[in-house]
Amino acid sequence: MRNDFKDFERQIRRMLRRRDIDASTVLHRLGHMACSLAMSGAEDYLRAARLQMRRIDTAVKARSPGARVFREIHFYMICWDAIWKRLELIKDTAGLRPLKQVMQQYRVEAAHYVLGRNELEHYVNWLRGRPKVKPLAAWDHGNLAGRTFMLAGRQWDVSRASLKRLDRLLRDFRVTVKTAGEAQLHARQTRGRPDAGSTSN
Repeated sequence: MRNDFKDFERQIRRMLRRRDIDASTVLHRLGHMACSLAMSGAEDYLRAARLQMRRIDTAVKARSPGARVFREIHFYMICWDAIWKRLELIKDTAGLRPLKQVMQQYRVEAAHYVLGRNELEHYVNWLRGRPKVKPLAAWDHGNLAGRTFMLAGRQWDVSRASLKRLDRLLRDFRVTVKTAGEAQLHARQTRGRPDAGSTSN
């Protein structure tokens, strides 16, 4: 009986590690529909971030007007913001404790891009100097030095290195969802087997 159970356990692990069983599917099988949708959304925004990076590359190489580069960077930061908020939702509601550690590792950097998205969303307020912000200095309306974007005295890396870090964040999160989710599914399967705790004579 124990050997049968071990075979069953290995089968479950192999199933969850198949390439077509992604993190969104694991969350769905755990019964977390909102988390599953959030995970799929995060993957979509990662693809969008990759597209935006190509657009930033093109705009910079073509020496496009600053307004175009500014717009592409804005959309890139929106991708960071959208991914982070979806991962936060999963971390808070899926009941997978190891996700907290993953999020903690990236929290400072992700929060900085979320801030950048917020600053750009309210750029007009910076120009007007209201309701609670001082007008931007004439030299600080949004500049790009190499691949560092500067606005309101702050700086953001918008190079491909930043995209690699975003990719790594989602990869680590994805792996943790699958690993921790697999453990939960296995525990449920174990509880569902009436003979799981028995021993053969």
